[in-house]
Amino acid sequence: MATLPTVDPATIPESWRRAPVPLCNGPEMLVYRGVARSARGRIGRILDPGDLVGGQLSRQLDAANDAVYNQYGRDPVLTGPDPGGVVRIRIPAAVWNELVQTNSISERGNYPGFSRRLNTTEIRVNSIEAAMLINQQTMDILPPDRRYDFRSRM
Repeated sequence: MATLPTVDPATIPESWRRAPVPLCNGPEMLVYRGVARSARGRIGRILDPGDLVGGQLSRQLDAANDAVYNQYGRDPVLTGPDPGGVVRIRIPAAVWNELVQTNSISERGNYPGFSRRLNTTEIRVNSIEAAMLINQQTMDILPPDRRYDFRSRM
């Protein structure tokens, strides 16, 4: 098991410190990230350790689907040899709980998504070490759910 350095809470934006992140009580925690293109190419490098700003993951599948379709200024590529999709990351309970206990991740609720039509959550990764550890976890790709494509209805 990795030993992550503890992140000083004062270095985490206040809006990301309001609610505690839950510990994992089961065998694993599932988190998701929606990508508009080349989802397969993101396996093993879903997080860029040099670009850890804002929310990048969610425990909620709806937030990831929303990110595939509704991020402003881009259209998803959902066909062809390397389409976008939802990357599901399986984080073992011991790893998740270490991420939580070291302030390596933060979560905030009431996230409306890119579509501004959701009430979901997003996770911020607070250290390079945490990003690298998350990148080492088991990942697979889920097809995006078109129910979250609000572009034509915006």
